[in-house]
Amino acid sequence: VVLLILSSVALMSISSLTENVNQARFDDTKQRIRTIKKAIIGDNSLSVNAQPMVSGFVADMGRLPTCLRELMSADGCDGASGGGDDLSLWAATSVSGIFSGWRGPYISSLSSEFRDGWGNPDIDADGTDLSADFGWEYDDTGNQVILKTLGLDGKDGPTFSDSETDE
Repeated sequence: VVLLILSSVALMSISSLTENVNQARFDDTKQRIRTIKKAIIGDNSLSVNAQPMVSGFVADMGRLPTCLRELMSADGCDGASGGGDDLSLWAATSVSGIFSGWRGPYISSLSSEFRDGWGNPDIDADGTDLSADFGWEYDDTGNQVILKTLGLDGKDGPTFSDSETDE
């Protein structure tokens, strides 16, 4: 009986610990999404001389990033220095004299990647290469950005338990 009680308590504590770890990963992912948003459109809470400071990738480049790697490296989406999609560095255009160009990195990270809280791989379940987006699903179609994480199960879409999918 004592052994049964001890194993029940151990099972409950392991279950609680797993839930806490998953919640921490979820919270980390939410924070990373906010960081990506701020890198793309800037931080409107900052000001210079009582005027909102214009910053972010869109303000510098005049377009949305085509992949998340552009927020971390001027090498562009292919990731190879000197590659075909290198981003132009901050300089004045000869015609207008207006400064524009890449002024990043817009996201600082200790590693060369910026993965979600679950550390999802560069290839999703469908075989799609997500390496330029560090395992995130990123779509910049039109004038909006759609950013998705594959989450705990590494699959696109919501996660359901077996009992929920039987209905």
